[in-house]
Amino acid sequence: MELHEIEEKMLDSVQKFGHYGLRHANFKALSWELQRNEKNLVAVLMQRSEAKTTSAQEREAYASKDYLEHVRKTADMIHKESESLHKRDYYYALYEAMRSLLSVQKKMWEAT
Repeated sequence: MELHEIEEKMLDSVQKFGHYGLRHANFKALSWELQRNEKNLVAVLMQRSEAKTTSAQEREAYASKDYLEHVRKTADMIHKESESLHKRDYYYALYEAMRSLLSVQKKMWEAT
């Protein structure tokens, strides 16, 4: 592998590391917000319910389409958060591998 190829891969890895790091931060923030808003959503859904008892209101809230959609969105956001973290870590590892390869390559060039 030529020096310029190693440098290009390193630069690409750094850029992608930054890109996926930012995506991870955004997805993490949205995931946290969705998880925190679960209780608020249940409270609003219970308030809208026409059921007489609190337990019946709660049962309706947890069974509602709005709540189930919220759970699906939360799960999707957690998945995106995890996926972006994995990609961020992959590009960091790739950068470190290229850095090590460059170090070995430089030593080989110096030896010749």
